[in-house]
Amino acid sequence: MSIVTKVKNEILVKCKEFKEASETQYDFWMEHFEHVYDISMKLAKEQNADLEIVALGALLHDIAIIEAKNDLDWIKVKKNHHLTGAKRAVEILKSHGYDER
Repeated sequence: MSIVTKVKNEILVKCKEFKEASETQYDFWMEHFEHVYDISMKLAKEQNADLEIVALGALLHDIAIIEAKNDLDWIKVKKNHHLTGAKRAVEILKSHGYDER
């Protein structure tokens, strides 16, 4: 199984967990991640970009938000999610043995 598939599966689980814990039942996968992923991959193919790197970036770009435990945490995390998310993305990629470069 490729790292993209593994990370995508993790993101799907985290999106489901967020939706179930959220008062609003917001579905981050269907409402956001899926669109970002699909558009990113389309552009990456058109531009001959590294598909693995683009896929991982699209999947991990909002990791900090979907790891919030509830709607109040989401609001707190949102302001600096790009910083927290970058750290989490590194941790996730390392956990899969991804090359640090």
